[in-house]
Amino acid sequence: MKFPKIITIACEKGGVGKTTVATNLAVYLRAMREDMPVTILSFDNHLTVDRMFSMEKQPHEKTVKDIFDGHKIEELVSLGQYGVSFIPSSRKLKQKSDNEELFAEQMAQSRLDGVIIIDTGPTIDYFTRSAIIASDILLIPVKDIPSLNNVENILEISEQDGHLSRKIKLLPSIVDGMVKFKKQTISMDSFLRSLSIERGYELMKNSIPRSPKVESLTTNITFQVYPVITHAKKTVVHREFSALAREVFSLLGDISEPKSLSILRKALLTPLIVHSKTYNQLVNSTIPYCPLCGKENNTVNFNIRPDMLFFESGGRTRGFIDKRCFVEDILYEFTGMGERMAGFRQKIMKSMNEDIFFTISGDKTSDASSGHIRLNLLREDGTEIEERLIDNSVSLQLIETLSKIREENSTGSASCLIKLGDNPFPDVILTEKNYNTLQSIKKIVNKT
Repeated sequence: MKFPKIITIACEKGGVGKTTVATNLAVYLRAMREDMPVTILSFDNHLTVDRMFSMEKQPHEKTVKDIFDGHKIEELVSLGQYGVSFIPSSRKLKQKSDNEELFAEQMAQSRLDGVIIIDTGPTIDYFTRSAIIASDILLIPVKDIPSLNNVENILEISEQDGHLSRKIKLLPSIVDGMVKFKKQTISMDSFLRSLSIERGYELMKNSIPRSPKVESLTTNITFQVYPVITHAKKTVVHREFSALAREVFSLLGDISEPKSLSILRKALLTPLIVHSKTYNQLVNSTIPYCPLCGKENNTVNFNIRPDMLFFESGGRTRGFIDKRCFVEDILYEFTGMGERMAGFRQKIMKSMNEDIFFTISGDKTSDASSGHIRLNLLREDGTEIEERLIDNSVSLQLIETLSKIREENSTGSASCLIKLGDNPFPDVILTEKNYNTLQSIKKIVNKT
């Protein structure tokens, strides 16, 4: 299940290198990890992102403006140079809502993969606030005392409404190495770092120094913007951007639940939970790990991971199975059981994102060498999509795996029901209406 991790570059002061950092970081991340999609967009009005990444000479019809007009974000993305995708910029951004979390919700719903980098303008307006709230990593470039003094204004936005779990780092940027303090013994970079630490701020390990060569990459007679990695590889700036990208990769690896997904959960699932009499009781009764691999079900925010499938056995044991375990430990076993079972597996794989139920019923789990198991795909109204009947003796490995999630009911039949689907919040099944649907399906299974 794809959900983007968002890096926002923000500072209230202009001229600190926000766009230089955003555009070059996108190129370096993509160059160092070619298997990771990188998308960049800007809420500033200078069109630098377009000048660096666009492969079209004509202006793009779809731009970041369309995000706030309700268009799907994934439909606005264009393939750009250096393997980086981008959303074309606009000089006509207009605020259409007072909800500053709406952009984060749209990002989560876009299901864009990989990393999204957001360049912001030099003002704390609706668009900058929205980008900060949506971010998993917030980089704040600082080049002097005024930009450092403005950091607190950025942090106030990040702290509102409990948005404290994101990683916030200051990045000394476009730092003039010629400026010295205290009889020419302390550099501007060291001075900024010392002040930042005194104020309790966290910093990136490296700094982006000022470089005439790099400045020429954005201001030249071609009107094209070039990245450091291709046109300034012999500079110190190249080395610093390489180190910055490696540190960002480390920060990205620590993110288990994107901030935008948490915000979407609050918008969509929380209202259902509040009005559900059963949710809290049911979710607290689920086993806290996948019964097939032992991996914990929860994210660091104590939410159920989006890559889980809900199951409930005949004996009322309930929990969540990792999707990968379901595919590799259960469905994979079908491939060696003949063409009909291989076709059944293919059918299930194609239906993984649909709101249907995969059910297992049959003889007692203790009867491992004889008897049979009935496998069904059922729609939410209980109608059958497809059925297979297999002997216990066909695959002892499969029987052993299923025994971890099957339990006998009062009739002596060992059953299990697994809810498929593409909902990023698999625990929505535990709200009143959805759980009643599940119980209706369960009654049908127990009758077979």
